[in-house]
Amino acid sequence: MKQAHYSWLILLIVLTGCGGSSTPSPTYIAYWKLDETPGSSTIADSIANPTNNHGAAQPGPVAAWGNFTGPTTVPAAVNTGLYFPGDGSIRVEVPNTTDLNPPAFYLEARVAPVLCGAGVFYPIVDTWDSNTGTGYTFYLEGEPGNVARPKLRMLGSTFAATATVPANYDPTTNSGTWTRVGVSVNLSAGTGVFLINGNPAGSFTFAPPSTPSLLSPLALWIGAAHTHPTAMWCEIGLDEVFIQ
Repeated sequence: MKQAHYSWLILLIVLTGCGGSSTPSPTYIAYWKLDETPGSSTIADSIANPTNNHGAAQPGPVAAWGNFTGPTTVPAAVNTGLYFPGDGSIRVEVPNTTDLNPPAFYLEARVAPVLCGAGVFYPIVDTWDSNTGTGYTFYLEGEPGNVARPKLRMLGSTFAATATVPANYDPTTNSGTWTRVGVSVNLSAGTGVFLINGNPAGSFTFAPPSTPSLLSPLALWIGAAHTHPTAMWCEIGLDEVFIQ
């Protein structure tokens, strides 16, 4: 059975000192464990309240290794996870709702990026609509030294963590490093913080929007992004994606 990781207590301490609390509720809004087996079309959200935000494997059901017709099941940090080959189309698609976009939230995932070099993008969760400038993209960007840096794009700006994670995952041998990466945002206070393995990895501030929500007209994608990056996509394993 998968165990929850309660990073919100750390966030309370860190962000209270940043001039306003960006602490999300300790109650989960959505939790995609990504334990689905080959043939599964539905990616389950295990949190029923306020609603089950189930996703759909796209463009086809979850696939076994070697059949890249949809997200591919792989051994992961906790039980199994899903591998996304970095083509920008294989993804989990979740209807975007108001409950997924509260004024203050914490977003976390276990990530295992493949080594692709500097400048490549590894999408984690994306709702960014380039036409309206709404939504957000939580992703990794490759850097020299076989590492990748967590970043968040929202409100016309991009924020970066002060630390990096290893980019050494090899899905063919099930080797490499799985890392917990998270970001907390308080839209009303204009504060945020990155966490890596539960440890603070840089705070940031921004001008609070007039409406404290990042809701966009686009679906929430896991493992892909709606807008193609300026560089290339790269492969990534994902596990234990949740919003608090």
